[in-house]
Amino acid sequence: MDHNAHETTNDSTWQVADIHSGSNSGHVNDITAMGSRLYFEARDGFNGYELWMMEIEHTITYS
Repeated sequence: MDHNAHETTNDSTWQVADIHSGSNSGHVNDITAMGSRLYFEARDGFNGYELWMMEIEHTITYS
């Protein structure tokens, strides 16, 4: 699963995180926004489904 960010002022898009790299997907479920954070469930290919959090303002992703 790739996390992409998009800046509307200059129409640029870039990859923020790749949780499950390769041809497989992280199968993201249940995305919830709270303030400047996104919480979601995803697989990294090793540990099954886990809770992840992405800080939008600083583009940091944690599991």
